[in-house]
Amino acid sequence: MSYWDKYRSDDPRRIPPLEALALGAPVALANATCLPELYGDTARYFDPYDYDVDLDVLAAQPVAAPDEVLKKYSWDKTAAFWLHEMEKYANQ
Repeated sequence: MSYWDKYRSDDPRRIPPLEALALGAPVALANATCLPELYGDTARYFDPYDYDVDLDVLAAQPVAAPDEVLKKYSWDKTAAFWLHEMEKYANQ
């Protein structure tokens, strides 16, 4: 899965790189915006302005297991956060 958007880091309805990591797919991301901060060592990075990127070299880069990233940004954690926030404001 390759995600090269250099202007924004995600789609408002979904997060394709995170979904790809959850499915075990290798991820290549532009080293732009907040993507390196979010995905750390779990993805391979490329310069979005380099049109001659060598995909074989990129694919050979080692990456870390995605476990920590997936724990940090889980759907369960997000749902629990928003449920808590809604309950907090509903009880005011």
